[in-house]
Amino acid sequence: MFSEYDNSQVRMWIADASVVHLKAGGTHDDGVKLTPEQARAVSRDLLELSIQLEYGEKANPDWFRVPMQYLRIYAEPEPQSEHAKDCGGAYVACWIKEQTRPNALHIAKGYIQEDGWRYVCLEEQCPVRRADYEGDERLEYYDQAVIDEHVFIVHTFPPEA
Repeated sequence: MFSEYDNSQVRMWIADASVVHLKAGGTHDDGVKLTPEQARAVSRDLLELSIQLEYGEKANPDWFRVPMQYLRIYAEPEPQSEHAKDCGGAYVACWIKEQTRPNALHIAKGYIQEDGWRYVCLEEQCPVRRADYEGDERLEYYDQAVIDEHVFIVHTFPPEA
């Protein structure tokens, strides 16, 4: 494990166990101090930017994390689940933070299955921002996903008669 990296463009080092120091080469300031979480976020962003620069238009958008995305999934109850007698199906609203599009769908499918539902289809998947929910009752779900990394809201409907 390295504790210092230095080249003409950037210098990084760990001065104590909880802070990563980052300084641009040729500057006379103290640089920035990053928590481990901030350092990982910067490294992810640098990797994604370098891929975009290298591959340009050929870069696969599924390689990149989306800061926050919303998915709406149609699901039906598993026959043996508690939902089967009372529900004909459900629409599951999902807010998922900092995942690629395929990973977000994988996470949502896992939640749906664990809750006794069978994934049928993806109705919608799109990036969202907090501003998209200003004045909307769903803002609380967005805000909670910022904290918990994901929120799932299941809207059920009765079986057909």
